[in-house]
Formats: sequence, structure tokens, C-alpha cells
Amino acid sequence: MTLPRERLIRAGFAVTLTALIAVGVTALRSSTATNENARWVAHTIEVRQRLNEAAWMVSDAESGALGFGLTADTAYAALFGSARAQSLAVVGQIRALTVDNPTQQVRTDSLATGVARQLALLQKMIDVRDARVAASATTGLAADEVRAMDSLRGLIAAMKAEEARLLEIRTAALDATARRARIAVWAGLLLALAAVLTSGMLIVAERTQRRRAEVNLASHYARLTELGDLLDHAHVMLRGVDGTIRLWTAGSESVYGWSKAAAIGRVSHELLKTEFPTPLDEINRELEATGHWAGTLRHRRRDGSVVVKLSQWILHRDPGGATSVLEINADVTEQRRMEALFRVAVEGSPSGLLMVDADGKILLANHEIERLFGYSRDDLIGKRVDILLPDGMRDGHPAQREQFVADPRARAMGAGRELFGRRSDGQQVPVEIGLNPIKTDGGLLVLASVVDITERKRADFELKRSNEELERFAYVASHDLQEPLRMVASYVQLLGKRYKGKLDADADEFIGYASDGAVRMQRLIEDLLAFSRIGTRGTAMQRTDTEAVLSGALANLKLAITESGATVTSGALPTVDGDAGQLGHLFQNLVSNAVKFAGEKPPRIEISAVRDDHEWLFRVQDNGIGIDEQYFERIFVIFQRLHGREKYSGNGIGLSIARKIVERHGGRMWVESEPGRGTTFLFTLPVAKETA
Repeated sequence: MTLPRERLIRAGFAVTLTALIAVGVTALRSSTATNENARWVAHTIEVRQRLNEAAWMVSDAESGALGFGLTADTAYAALFGSARAQSLAVVGQIRALTVDNPTQQVRTDSLATGVARQLALLQKMIDVRDARVAASATTGLAADEVRAMDSLRGLIAAMKAEEARLLEIRTAALDATARRARIAVWAGLLLALAAVLTSGMLIVAERTQRRRAEVNLASHYARLTELGDLLDHAHVMLRGVDGTIRLWTAGSESVYGWSKAAAIGRVSHELLKTEFPTPLDEINRELEATGHWAGTLRHRRRDGSVVVKLSQWILHRDPGGATSVLEINADVTEQRRMEALFRVAVEGSPSGLLMVDADGKILLANHEIERLFGYSRDDLIGKRVDILLPDGMRDGHPAQREQFVADPRARAMGAGRELFGRRSDGQQVPVEIGLNPIKTDGGLLVLASVVDITERKRADFELKRSNEELERFAYVASHDLQEPLRMVASYVQLLGKRYKGKLDADADEFIGYASDGAVRMQRLIEDLLAFSRIGTRGTAMQRTDTEAVLSGALANLKLAITESGATVTSGALPTVDGDAGQLGHLFQNLVSNAVKFAGEKPPRIEISAVRDDHEWLFRVQDNGIGIDEQYFERIFVIFQRLHGREKYSGNGIGLSIARKIVERHGGRMWVESEPGRGTTFLFTLPVAKETA
């Protein structure tokens, strides 16, 4: 009878050992997955932080430029310069951080373009103020700056919404892997405990019970220690009811910094300086009454740092009473930190965030929602989201919610129409709402991002009014200014023809100055009108063959090209969505510049285009006199010239118009050059939508 019982005990230990090893491997894999998910959560939060920093830097740049424009205080110009450099650096960091996300990479490209455009506009405002130009001259720049800033804010909000969606998904994945790890640890350790109890009951039946029980218990402790070493995520400790440590795994040793020799025999609560959620006496009473206890503990490592543990205590008894407590500690320090960061991110979000279940019940609301709608969080949690909708939207909302549940995907709510929210006082506020589905074990949840667009609508109204004033100014400049100027020019030219040589030399010179000045003023007004009308008088974007556009521009310049002996070559050019007239003006301007600034040798001009992801990169390269690097931005500023009119004609507005045309088409424009080594103007145009 003894032999079968011994075999049964050995077989039980073998099965238990095999099961625990399998559980240990499962726990290890779950721990690895948990760490990976935690890294992605931290990565997502870092991307959102960098997006916030980008918004702050661009706002600082705007404040610096506007402050300098108002006060001419160089401290504002310094603020602009600092914010400009930092904003470009932050955009680079965002690009590096989102390399895993193609959608965010596309938006990052747009963000880089928008930031560069905004900084260029702000630099223009500073240059205009620095040149002491009248404040009215900055009207167009201010309007462009407002549009660019609104576009940047919208783009940053979209990128942050995407990262919020990823944060929810990755946080859920982190919770799931941690839960699987805890289940695996519980299963293995409970299995081990069951084996201990079963073995003890079998051995007690033998006359050699005490001796065999001691040997078996020592053997079991050794095996449990080996298995505990495998469980890096769950750290096992066996101690007496007085807290004296009897078993200290290698996992506990690595986490707490105390060796087995230093830990065995010490009181665990004193060694780890444990902080309990409730008094220890209450915990011990619950442990004695139920045989187990679970809660969150804060321990200190040997170096003094704090770790947070999800702790499970199991009381082991023998016929003489309680003998030991098995303590299983799962490290949730990073999880708690991620939860804290998530709360900070939600509360710190400039957008209102609502989490709603499939039935429309509100589960989460952040501070911005409270501010926007005038409700406290307690007034909203558990209520239906219809409370935030105007009366006219409530009847149709259930059907819209069911439609979203049937096809859950990230989208803007009410695309193509105006949306309003209802405040607690009944007032309606215009909003934009983004919907992001989140699949959980408990069913589908919806994270709604709510943005108050009252200021944007006000800004749109002001922008529309400003554009109307600009149109009126264009009309006045076109008619009320040009007509008397033409009359003055005509009479001055008539005086020159009639009285040339009849008066003294000074009179002839003065009449020449007056005639030349009137002509130059007419050209200046015409150029200024052309610059102001690029964004308002252009034709609708349509499919445009840039090779045909270039051919038309070269035909217009045929006389200048022939007289200068210029050679113009071009490679294959793409078809894009654009304004053919403005693109023709762009090519004509760049080619004529290359001919004008050729120097002593015959001009040689090469035009090419290559595709770079979602945009075409155009190059217009010449062999002319070149440009010093310090003037790379100045040449794009309206009325800025690098040479006197006696050497090179023109009003210094051509490149300003060229860049504005490129920006209207959604591209960027810059220059690369060295004095005496020619110049290359580069600009981008988006790939046509059907081929993107």
C-alpha cells in the first residue's frame, strides 16, 4: 500500500511540475507582450507630447512675430527666432516617432509644410515691420497667417485624435496581456499549492509522516523556487504568519535588490517597508477568516525606489494551525504609471473627450467637456449623451448611433454639415466631433473628440470680411488709382515730346524722371494687384499637363530666349491638379529670371520633375550669377531686390508671386545656390488624386 501511494505522489509532482513550467513559459510570454504594449503606450503619449510642443512652438513664433509687428521690440523677434528653430526640430522628432504609421507620416509631411509656410509668413510680417512699412501693408499677410495657423491647428488636432485612438487600443492590449499573466501565475501557484496539500494528506497517513513530510516539503520548496525563478512577471514569496521570509525567488531578488541570503529570515514588511492600503491588522483578520487576501501594495527596493505590486496572499494550514502565507506579487508599477499618464493626457487634452457605450451612455468625460458644456463630471457620467444635443438633433441620434455601431470606423460626425452642442444653460455652441470606435471585451465603445469652433467661425467671418476689403482695395487700385496715374503719365510723355530740346537740360531731365516714375508706378500697382489676386482670382483646380504649360510659357518668352542665346531643356513633366494660368506664370517667371541673371555666358536652363511619395519635386536649374545663402529667404519677400534697377530691371515681386502660386497649390518653394555657380529653384506640387 505504501508503494502505490509513493508512486502517486511522484506522479502528482511530475504533472504539477510540468504544468507549472508551462504556466511559467506562458507568464514569460505574457510579460514580454506586456512590456511591448507598455512601450507602445509610452510611444503614443510621447507623440502627443511632441504634437503639443509643435503647437506651442508655432504659437510662440506667432506671438513673437505679432509682438514685433506691434511694438518693434527685438525681444519678440528673438522669441520668434527661438520658437522657429524649436518648431522645426519638434516636427523632425514627430516625423521620426511616427515612422511606423503611414497615415501620420503623410500628416507629418503636411505639418512640416504648414509649419514652414507659417514661419515664412511670420518672417514676412517681421521683415515688413522691420522695413517700417505702413500697417495696412500687412493686411494680406495677416489674413494668410490666420488661415495657415487655423490649418495647422486642425492638422495637429487630427494627428492628436489619431494618437488618442492608438492610445486606447494599446492601453486595452496592455491590460489584456497583464490579465493573462496574472491568470497564468494564479493557475500555476494554486496548482502547486494543491499539490502540496494533497501530498501532505497522503503522507500524513503513513507512520513515518513527520520525517517524510519534512523531506517532501523541503523538496517541494526547492522545486517551487526553481519555478519562481522562471516567473519574472509574478514574484513569489513564502513567509510565516509573523512575516518571516522562508522562500525568496530569483525574480524577487532581481526586483527588490535583496539577495536570498539577505532576505531569508527577515520580516518582509520591514525589509520592503511595505505601505498597505488598510491597516495590517485588518488584512490579517481577513486572511485568517477567508484564507486569502488581494490588494495593491507599495514596496521599496534596496536602493529606496518604489514599486507598485498587485499582491495575492494565500494562507496555508496544517492540522496544528496556520503555518505559512504564500505571497504572489505582480509588478504593476509601469501599468500604474501608464494609467496616470493616460489620465494626464485625457485631462490635458485641449479637445473635449467623451467615452460612450453602444447604448449612448456616457462613461468618461474630461475637464474640457465640463468647461465646454457647463456640466460637472458627476452630472454626465451614466447619463445618455443626448443630454448634450440640441432638441433638433435628439430624435435622429439613435438611428445615427445604430448606423455607426453597424459600421464602426473613425470618422467625423455630421461631415458636410454644421453641428451644435447644447450647454447646461440651453445655449447652443458650434462644435466639430470626431468619432473613434474602441472594441473591448465588454463591447463596442466610442471615444468622441469634441472641439469648440466658436472662435474659428468668428475668425472665418473676419477672414471673409478681410477678403472683401481686399477685393475693394483691388478695385480701387485698379480703377481709382490707375486712371489718374495713366493721365499723369500721358501728359508727362506729351510734355516730353512737345518740349524736348526747347527748354534747358534740367527740364528735359526732370520730365524724363517724371515719366519713368509714372511708368514704374503703373507696373508696381499692376504687380501688387497680381500678387493680391492669386488666392482670390485664380481658376478652379483641374487636371493640368505641366509639359503643355511649360511650352506655353516658353512661347511667351521666345524673343528673350532668342536674343540671349539661352538653351532651355526639360525632361518628362507630370500631369497635376492645378490652375494652368498660374502655373504658366510660375514657369515664365522662373525661366525669365534665369535669362535675366545669366551673367556674361549664354544662359543654360534645365527643367525636371521627380516623384517623391505623394508630391512632385520640380527643379528649374540655371548657370547664372547665383545667390548668396544669406539672401535665400529675402528674395521671396515682396519688393525685395538684391541689385539696382540700373543693372537689372523689375520690381522685386516676381518670386513672391511664384511662391504664392506654389503655396496656393499646396506645395513648397525654396532655392539652392552658390555665387558664380548658378541657381536651382525647387518647388513641390501634390500628386493628382487619382494617382496618389
